[in-house]
Amino acid sequence: MLPYTTYHIPETPEHKTGISGQWLWLIVRQPLLAPEEDLLQKISTALKADLTVDVLRVAFDPASPVPMSTMSNQQPRLVISFGVPPADLGLWIDMSRTGMCKLESMSFILTLPIDELAVNPNAKKTLWNCMQTYMEERK
Repeated sequence: MLPYTTYHIPETPEHKTGISGQWLWLIVRQPLLAPEEDLLQKISTALKADLTVDVLRVAFDPASPVPMSTMSNQQPRLVISFGVPPADLGLWIDMSRTGMCKLESMSFILTLPIDELAVNPNAKKTLWNCMQTYMEERK
């Protein structure tokens, strides 16, 4: 057997591969009111994400859909879609109802539109369960 040389190439913290600045994507359909903004803040805080640094917020316009692949040059680890089905984002995931789907490179959570979620305790609980599942897997 031939000897193989293994090279260690150190990476600086600024240039680590596979680490995205905006790892949490929140996709909404409409402009948000103050209580809905507060709910998004609570969701990002629960996921230990800074809303100004770690989160990419996308206002999805159904009249001119944009595929998710063109929304940012960064790869998300978690996408929470508030009422926007994956097919509208260019993802071919069969999700006919709210819940979580684990993909190879990310997790996708589909929930109700943010205004409906704010007044629906069962939907909030379902979203929380999905978020807990995601956080348990990321440990």
